Amino acid sequence: MLRNSTPRTQKDLFMTLRLSQLAPHAKTALVVISGIAAAITFYWQFHPWLTEKTNNPAFYGRWLSEYEYPNGPGRVNIRGVMEYLENGTFRYSGLMTVKLPDVKGQVIYRISSAGEWDGNDERVIIKLSDSKSALEMVETDKLKVSGAQYTKLMGEPPKFAEIPQGTPEHFQVHLIEPNRITLSVRDLDGNAVTFD
Repeated sequence: MLRNSTPRTQKDLFMTLRLSQLAPHAKTALVVISGIAAAITFYWQFHPWLTEKTNNPAFYGRWLSEYEYPNGPGRVNIRGVMEYLENGTFRYSGLMTVKLPDVKGQVIYRISSAGEWDGNDERVIIKLSDSKSALEMVETDKLKVSGAQYTKLMGEPPKFAEIPQGTPEHFQVHLIEPNRITLSVRDLDGNAVTFD
């Protein structure tokens, strides 16, 4: 199917021009995300998945979390809901924001994932079996464009580097209370990022 991609109005022409200026920065965000996926994959080659399940029932249920860490010149913010199920599986849904300081902007993705989990009083390990993402928003100090608008004007959304299936992630447990769990994870530079 052929589509006419020629802008029809002055507004469309302006939006296409602004988005074409923003496209290289969206690519920078994708490089950052690809680096995250590659580092996680490499790091977890040396941390085997636990074979014995020891799930702590204190984790069962839905947990809201938000954390942020530096990544290159920018920052990555992850905010969402994790649901730990009694059958040893989990579901996650949320937003990942890649902040780009050089353009005073950010690229926001809606992400969802599912897989297996194992946790006790000392650590939680999740292992991805499914991960999906969609471009939600591209923002600068001068422009705010939805993922659908970006796709319509640019022809296709920037590709998100999916985290490979089977990739585990290890969290250290610091505190377990009835309405609060505090965990930490290592960022790409090896620094601990603590969050509730």
